[in-house]
Amino acid sequence: MWVSMWYTSTTDIDVLNTEIEKMLKRANFSILSETDYRFDPLGYTKLFLLAESHFAVHTWPEHHIAWLEIASCIEEKYDALLDAIKDSRLENLHLVHSTKNTPTQNG
Repeated sequence: MWVSMWYTSTTDIDVLNTEIEKMLKRANFSILSETDYRFDPLGYTKLFLLAESHFAVHTWPEHHIAWLEIASCIEEKYDALLDAIKDSRLENLHLVHSTKNTPTQNG
């Protein structure tokens, strides 16, 4: 499983959705479904169910921050997303955590 998490100062929902969808398509992920929720008075969460795992975004506009997370079981697509995110229009993007582990069985 390959996992990365970032934060960005971009909290505009339209920009986030446009950029995330571009990144997922560029990395050749298969979006199976999407669900989102707008919190009152502020905040937004969106989940992309991928054939290869998931992508999530959570915003805290009052703090000028959004949190992005990708989990993937396909290393090539994960690596392609890492390249795509560097070319995105997301502002002040910072990698918080990244793990590339080959799944193993115990026992």
